[in-house]
Amino acid sequence: MERRASKQEAPFPWRQCVVLALCNAAHFYTICSLFSYAGFLVVDLGWSPNVDEAGYVAGYLGSALVVGRLFTSVLWGRLADAFGRKPAILLSMAGILVGNLAFGMTKTLHAALIVRAIFLGACNGWVSLMGVYVGEVGGASRQNRVNGYTLTGGTFCQLSGPAVAALLYNKIPRYPALAPSLLGACLALVAILLGSVWLTETKQPGYALVGDDDEPEQITSDVQSTLFAKGVFLRFALGFATFAAFDTIPLWAIASLKAGGLDLTRAHLAIILTVASGVQVLYSFRFMANFMEGRGLRGSLVSAACAAASVLAFIPMCGGLEAPFGVKLLFLAVPVTIFYAAATTAFSTAQAIVNNVVRSAERGYANGVAATVEAVGKAAGPTFGAVVLATGFSSHHGGFAAFWCLASSLLLAVVVARKLPESVEKSLDDELATIEMTRRKEVGFDEGQEMWDAKLGKRDSEPVLSSLDEGAV
Repeated sequence: MERRASKQEAPFPWRQCVVLALCNAAHFYTICSLFSYAGFLVVDLGWSPNVDEAGYVAGYLGSALVVGRLFTSVLWGRLADAFGRKPAILLSMAGILVGNLAFGMTKTLHAALIVRAIFLGACNGWVSLMGVYVGEVGGASRQNRVNGYTLTGGTFCQLSGPAVAALLYNKIPRYPALAPSLLGACLALVAILLGSVWLTETKQPGYALVGDDDEPEQITSDVQSTLFAKGVFLRFALGFATFAAFDTIPLWAIASLKAGGLDLTRAHLAIILTVASGVQVLYSFRFMANFMEGRGLRGSLVSAACAAASVLAFIPMCGGLEAPFGVKLLFLAVPVTIFYAAATTAFSTAQAIVNNVVRSAERGYANGVAATVEAVGKAAGPTFGAVVLATGFSSHHGGFAAFWCLASSLLLAVVVARKLPESVEKSLDDELATIEMTRRKEVGFDEGQEMWDAKLGKRDSEPVLSSLDEGAV
């Protein structure tokens, strides 16, 4: 029997990329749309006395979502391994749909935190599932390109989402956050409808060890390896710094000049984020995959993290700038664009590294573990950044402490990435397949893949075993 064609030889999965981009758009819009109006929301609903002190409360809204994810990220990975990738993805989008509707109608801080933690955090497994599906539907050689298209949807909403949400905010005075939340619900609904038709199941059938007299050989889990631990740390450090920056940059921008901010209005902030989004979407869609293929995973991560750290170190130097809006636009839009491009690249490479250092059989569980640890960083980041920023404002030190701490965490990721071996550039599945092929040639076995799997006890197939035994007689 001839071996099945590999994913690298299959047609490019354009329809799946469209659905993945929509899912990522719904996910990122849910997270990032809040950043542009959180400072105004907590004041308008009476949760904070003024925008200069809004960071003390706004940071909790950003952190609640990822706190909820802490308890279910591994479960989502297990769910995808047990029942399939497609149903898990569609169920996650349903959580985003319900969560957006519920958050838009909340009036109290406690209700808002509960909704974001449960529906948008615990009931959303997208972070655990995206890396698994991207790696499997694209294959090791094309996962960077599939990931680039997938991240385009997230990148667009990561940057344009806050701008659009700022414009929609308070369009329904009784429920100030409802209008921007309805847009997030619509994105999730479209993703569910198209995903039901276009998504294919990439989970491969499981293999059961055969034989009843001996216990199967214990194989060390890839999740216990040092390389996996380093990949997880990279995702933690990047999650901490970038999510803190997503929340801290807008809070710093709308703060008063006296405190050390730029005193931007909601409309001015929306314009800056819109300008940055156009450049970033073009980069993700057209250039990011080529950059990663040219630099490699390790080189791309080091370059991106260094660029992001440099931007964060520079931004607070613009605090208190008394200048026309055009000047402020130049001094903020350019570094924000660079930062988001660098953060997107770094996240993509860290995700690919985690995929590459574990076998496909453990990939759902491994991504769940990585997403859980990453969620710790994402939960701590916004609260840390917002509180340190507000403390800096109250002590008249501006935003230097907050931004420089975040830059330092990115530099730690650079140190770890530089020590990664060359083997992380390739998928472990491909390496094992090459070893297996070499072994088959050494023993002169040419009876086909299914019989080889049965010989090794990888496939519980009595007909195949019978055929193998008859051939040996």
